[in-house]
Formats: sequence, C-alpha cells, structure tokens
Amino acid sequence: MSPFLQLVALFIILNDCRSYVVVVEPGERIEEVPALSDPVLLRKRKSILVGLSEQTEEVCKTKIRQNYRPQFGHIANGSRVEIQQDEESFLEATFVECLGENRPPCHGVDHDQYISECVTVYEHRPANVRVAKSSGPYYPATVRDSPSPLLILESSAQSSPASVLLTCFTTLPVITAMRISFLLLVFLSFALACDIIVHLKSDTDKKFSGQLTASNGKKSERWSYLKKLQKNTFQQKADECGLKDWEISTWDETGKPVASVKVTLDGIGRVTYKVGDDLKPVQKDRQGAVCKGQCAPL
Repeated sequence: MSPFLQLVALFIILNDCRSYVVVVEPGERIEEVPALSDPVLLRKRKSILVGLSEQTEEVCKTKIRQNYRPQFGHIANGSRVEIQQDEESFLEATFVECLGENRPPCHGVDHDQYISECVTVYEHRPANVRVAKSSGPYYPATVRDSPSPLLILESSAQSSPASVLLTCFTTLPVITAMRISFLLLVFLSFALACDIIVHLKSDTDKKFSGQLTASNGKKSERWSYLKKLQKNTFQQKADECGLKDWEISTWDETGKPVASVKVTLDGIGRVTYKVGDDLKPVQKDRQGAVCKGQCAPL
C-alpha cells in the first residue's frame, strides 16, 4: 500500500472508531551500573582527565628526590635510554618517586623513579645517553619528562666573530583539546616538510652574511645579519630531504670568508658537525638535544 493510501486509511479509522488499541513492543531494559570503586582505575581515570586540564595536580602520593642520578630515562623520540653516570659525564636532577604499587601510569626515569604526567617536576635535562641494554657509545641527548614529544632539533656551531646555530624546537604541553589539535597540525606540518632553519648572529656590532650549501650544490640566498639573532629558512624539495651533507659559510662586510661549518645529518637521529678552528667533531642527537638561549656543544 502506498503511503498516500495508508494516510487515507488512518484518517478513516480515526474518524469512525471511538476506541483504539496501541501495541508497544517492550524495549531493552536498562539497568543502572554503580560507579567504579576500584582505587587503581579511579586514579588512572583521574590521570587522564588531569592531563587535559590547564591545572596540574598529583594523582598518587609522591615524594621528591633531590640531586638524584637516574640510570635510565626517555628522550624526545620516546626511546628508553641508559644515562651515563660516571666521572666523565653525569646527570643529577630532581625527580618524583610515586609511593605504593597501586599507581597510575607514569613516565620518566625507570620503573621506580619516574615522572607522573600530571606532576610538573623538572624541564628537559641534557645528558649523555645510549639505547637501553646496548653497548654502543654514549651521545648527547635530552632526558625528558613529557610523554608526548613533538620534535626537538638542536645543533650549534661557534665561530669567531660569528655564531651559527641550527634551530631549536621544543615540545608543547598537551593540556586542552584546542592545543591537542594545534599540536597535530604542527606535527603534520613538520612531517610533510624538511626545511632547514638556520639562526645567524654576530658576536660583534659588525655586519656579516651567511649562506647554506647542500651536498648537491644547491645554495641558499645570502643572509645579512648583525648582533641581533636572525632566523632564515632554507626550503627543500621532496627529493632533497635525504641530503646528508651541508655547509654553512659566513663572510664579513668586505666579502672576506670568516667561517665555514660542515654539518652532516647521519640517518634520522644524529647531527655531526665541526666546530671552530680545531675542527673537532661533535655529535648531538637530532631529536633529543635541546638548549635555551645561546646553544653550545655539550
């Protein structure tokens, strides 16, 4: 029967009939479930909710360990690493110890000494590290307390009278839905681009210029800079993202060469570059090293 005929039949029934029988199929019974009372699950839920809040708070009972030297940690790419702790190099910082076995998920140093994502304890700390349970050489990196790294890239080269810096990227706290969206957007932007950003700054009041040269011979435009830090971006095409060898050259006002810094990108992790007149190789972790203000080799 067409919808029109069904509508006509309905009006006839409503007009002629004085009583009606309505048949209702029983619906699914909904029972109220009592709220979870397990303390571990409640603390885990609280840990997640607090992580999205602008205010931080403790989610488990803790105590502060002053001047602690951790044996293990995490770097910006999420890798668990062993920290060099000897006379040559050591990391000494303040950490949080979560008390008790029934604790929410935490991130940081080892399984006994770790940082809760809801407790602010310390910022990024530079140290010499190597992949946990490996016998490889130690290399400079940054032990982190953030469970959600974006990207950290840091290298520097000091030359006189000019200083040459590769840019520093730092992680941003994930505390609101808007900031989460912003982080995803920035992450995708970095994933699709492989530009090299260079900071040039003169150590004197004189004017200098700099240029970046890729291993395929492609050169950037010359940038003029003074004592104020000057940021420059060298855009790479997709087929240039894998280039490993770079050279940063600087000139004075008369066009006389001042310094030449060679930079080698080794795989995805390490940056090897030569510093000053002694051309001493220095290694930094491309995703782990971080600094504030003036960057210098560790």
